[in-house]
Amino acid sequence: MAERHLQPAPPVVDEPRRPPTWMDDAACRGKSHLFDGPDFEPAVEICRTCPVLLRCRAWALETPVAGVAGGMTEEDRLFHRVANLMPEPRIDASAFLPEEVVAADLANEALPDRHLRLVWSQI
Repeated sequence: MAERHLQPAPPVVDEPRRPPTWMDDAACRGKSHLFDGPDFEPAVEICRTCPVLLRCRAWALETPVAGVAGGMTEEDRLFHRVANLMPEPRIDASAFLPEEVVAADLANEALPDRHLRLVWSQI
């Protein structure tokens, strides 16, 4: 019988995984195109059957999000916040500004002109 030469198996690398969140169980997963447009009824219908509707609604009321979220339109969420004396959610500048700009702002330092030109060119 012929001798067989086996190649060693590649090492198994455990990739870091993010912990599952409530969004993993959302009925809208993979259907985001329905949630931001003029016809919001299909999105609201999906929300009505969602197993995580209450968690999503709480998130949507506390987070600046466009379109339908938590079974509510932007207008519904605004009315809910006003009726319940909830503050309007704010966007953290670090979510869209370059790191240097945020760091300088936090340190209350002046930025070089090149950073200002970069930020203004993106607006």
